[in-house]
Amino acid sequence: MIITITGKPGSGKSTMGKMLAEKYNLNYYSAGDFFRKRAKEKNMTLKEYSILAEKEREHDEATDNWQKELGEKEDNFVIEGRTGHIFIKNSVKIYLDITKEAGAKRIMEEKREDEKAMDFSHALHLWEHRFESEKIRYQNYYNLDIHNQTQYDFVLDTTNLSKEKVFKKLCEFIDGVKKTEKK
Repeated sequence: MIITITGKPGSGKSTMGKMLAEKYNLNYYSAGDFFRKRAKEKNMTLKEYSILAEKEREHDEATDNWQKELGEKEDNFVIEGRTGHIFIKNSVKIYLDITKEAGAKRIMEEKREDEKAMDFSHALHLWEHRFESEKIRYQNYYNLDIHNQTQYDFVLDTTNLSKEKVFKKLCEFIDGVKKTEKK
């Protein structure tokens, strides 16, 4: 089974991806980590690298090619990222939604090295920039609205749900898919 998981910033993609990988004994990959690693290699912040990627397609293409290769070489994994569902067609496609305020709050609480927010206002600015940058890039490069929820197998708004409730709902859905596959 291959699970692609995407959604808005701060919706719980990485957390849920890791938890699902552990529960179902799958490898875990993150397109975001891959992208952040490339930003770090260029001595750039995530925001700076995202701006560069808006102008130079090669940065997203490297991430896309990496995802394509994973989908061709492996069969049992979870990948968290914006475009995995496009490049790995035979995956279970999950989208996690969240309000920008809740997403910004979660990002601020995570204290990621590359997205350090000084306060909520700054965290909201970072969230909005990331959301818009990704929206522009994927629209320009693929003529794709990654937030159009009709392209996913399962959509869940995580705004008012605990991590445990989100995980439970995802597992219920995946267990249903696994039962259907066995038939």
